[in-house]
Amino acid sequence: MGRSAALPPQEKARIVLEVLSGRITLAQAAAEAGVSITAVGNWKRAFPRAAAAGLAPPGTTGASELDALRAESEQLTEQLRDAQVLAAVWRSSARAQTRQDDLR
Repeated sequence: MGRSAALPPQEKARIVLEVLSGRITLAQAAAEAGVSITAVGNWKRAFPRAAAAGLAPPGTTGASELDALRAESEQLTEQLRDAQVLAAVWRSSARAQTRQDDLR
């Protein structure tokens, strides 16, 4: 099923609550929302964590997730720098090889 317009979080929550209550199945919820069954399943899995975060004291929600994202960002930034250095070395090596070939 192709991508449809993003549903607002309130609509996703309503759909997940209907699935959790047993009023509708995942397939029925997906058909009603115009999304895949996988999408509704993902919402259902994310729901308890999001609900818990919503009930946490102000200023504490998502702190560990934010820290994890920052750490991942730092790691990816370092990997990108390494890749840029490697690309520069390869370009330089290729230029040197081309010059040597031209001299032969």
